[in-house]
Amino acid sequence: MDAMKRLVIIDYNVTASSPSMKGMLRVLPELLAAGWEVTVWSHQFTSPDARIGWRRFPGIPGPGLAKFLGFSAMVHWAYWRENRRARGKGELVLWQSTGTYLMAADVVFIQFVSSFYLREMKQRGAAVPLKERVLHGVALTMEKWQRAHRRPWRQWLVVSRRLASDLQALARPEEAFRLLPNSYDARRWNPEVREASRAAARRRLGVSEHEIVLAFVGLGSFGRKGLPLALAACHRLVKLGLPVRLLVLGGASEKPPDLAAYGEAGNGADLSFAIAHGRTPDIPQLLSACEGLLFPSFFEAFSLVEIEAAALGLRLYLTPHYGAEMLLEDGRNGRLLPWDAEGIAGVLAEEVRSGALRAGASFGAEALIGDEAYGQVYASHLEEAWSRKVAAAAGRAPTN
Repeated sequence: MDAMKRLVIIDYNVTASSPSMKGMLRVLPELLAAGWEVTVWSHQFTSPDARIGWRRFPGIPGPGLAKFLGFSAMVHWAYWRENRRARGKGELVLWQSTGTYLMAADVVFIQFVSSFYLREMKQRGAAVPLKERVLHGVALTMEKWQRAHRRPWRQWLVVSRRLASDLQALARPEEAFRLLPNSYDARRWNPEVREASRAAARRRLGVSEHEIVLAFVGLGSFGRKGLPLALAACHRLVKLGLPVRLLVLGGASEKPPDLAAYGEAGNGADLSFAIAHGRTPDIPQLLSACEGLLFPSFFEAFSLVEIEAAALGLRLYLTPHYGAEMLLEDGRNGRLLPWDAEGIAGVLAEEVRSGALRAGASFGAEALIGDEAYGQVYASHLEEAWSRKVAAAAGRAPTN
């Protein structure tokens, strides 16, 4: 076996626009400098260095399920051929896959777990559209197959602590679980940016100084992320005479999302308290106009927007979904919310009347990992994963 450290990263899109991939992309040149040979298997790839290999897979037309299954099938066929070639030449390769794209992955990067999603949505009485039930039902089966695919040296890189704990309870005891929260750009997300941008952003949004602005942010899946709850809760606050506005930021395009389509508050109710804004590159500046992040999501693995809002200094108002435990200290930098609009409105009304919502927040949360620290943590995990695979190849049992 030769000494070259080879890494293959597998994901459908390895691009700078992907919240789960952009931190990893920044690290790849450092891995090259540390002696790794890196190849990416994907449909799209934003290469940070010309020395990184790219095996481009064709795009899959049709719905999400077709893309998921088609890409996974192509990956498994290519893996079977490449792994056989590498073993024949005595080459060792560390295979990293996001989720179940590759069953035999040595490193599994976890950003979403379909079985937990379906379980928790059912527990909370939240609707799951038929297409999503089918997609996640198939993904659930593949998750079981992946866990059953014996790899004693396998390492799981998981974005949040509670998610890692729940996954570890289902895995083989010899497999390693390591935390790798999403990174954020500390130059764009910090209290100084908020202070410098706040006044101009409030003028831009047409918000007066006596009004309190809460933000809801999402690129899609507004139902799962709790937009109907956020609208309904803020609607109740306005009816109580409290000066609250809700900035809804994101959606599928630059066009502002249609808020009237989302739940109780949108059912003929007055939505003049809400400000809809489509996708934009200046999200830090717009969030600087806000006092807090209102994110009553039914399920997350760990939302990047929560990390960025925390880094900016906003108070956090979160339901107890995965990842919240790594940011929120209830009563100190925000509040934990129930999954009902009346309960959310009650918590927020207390925060408004007590003045807590205007007080801001300070953070020393374990999940605030800037780009440089992320690179160090990820590289360290890869070195450990490589050592575990080398030990297994030499017939030694890996240790946790």
